[in-house]
Amino acid sequence: MAKERTPLEYLIGGAFGGLSVVLVGHPFDTIKVQLQMSPGIYKGMFHVARTLIAREGPFSLYKGITAPLAVVIPFSAIGFFSFGAGKLLISQPGQTRFTGLQILISGMFSGACTTIVAAPGERIKCLLQAQDKGPKKYKGFLDCAQKLLIEGGIRNLYLGTCATLLRDMPSCATYFYCYERIMEFLLGNSTEITWQPLLAGGTAGIATWLVSLPADSIKTRIQISPMGTYPRGVRSVFPIIMKEGGILGLYRGVVPVLIRAFIANAACFYSLELTFNIMDKYMS
Repeated sequence: MAKERTPLEYLIGGAFGGLSVVLVGHPFDTIKVQLQMSPGIYKGMFHVARTLIAREGPFSLYKGITAPLAVVIPFSAIGFFSFGAGKLLISQPGQTRFTGLQILISGMFSGACTTIVAAPGERIKCLLQAQDKGPKKYKGFLDCAQKLLIEGGIRNLYLGTCATLLRDMPSCATYFYCYERIMEFLLGNSTEITWQPLLAGGTAGIATWLVSLPADSIKTRIQISPMGTYPRGVRSVFPIIMKEGGILGLYRGVVPVLIRAFIANAACFYSLELTFNIMDKYMS
């Protein structure tokens, strides 16, 4: 059984885990955004990748990466820290094994906390990813943030926050619950952690995105649009997506999302556990 960690250890490990997610998973995220913003234009993820590479070069798959890189350390660190803090808040003194309900509540608490950081970063990332080759309105992360603030103030920067919250609270609950339960199963009575985070993290990532993709599709549609396009937010976008593609329209881009989810989150949790091991070796 894995050792229980302090919120500070979660903070440090989560930062390195989140960095791995961005470096490994960003190309798949770019493809997902293109599929969500241009229904009917692309035949699938490989068509998007070929089109972007042919039109703008291989680094086009990494466009908009400045935004997630700029927020990845606070976002992931806060996410894991608040998960650890949530477990600490609802646990009994000396408790080392948590119930499923306690893990789910701690995960939802984590999702609520990370939305504060995630919403503006997601808004900027989506706008940068949605830009085609040619004259670009936004030159980069800071330029995009500045123009959004000038155009509509802090509200413009936080456009899509409700949709982000609807995505992150259930998704974080699923994320941590699946990882912890799968790790318990894989480890059994052992304490030696090697390959297990790769399988547990990847599987948790897939489960998470199956839960959160509908809200993410709505969030993307809101965040790539000018302020005021959807005055009722989620309530404006949801019927439009349903009219365009029904339930499947909410899962547009699901293939690259699930591939990215497994690979990126396997890397995330492997980096997390590797960081824990280093801390145990050199800081204990």
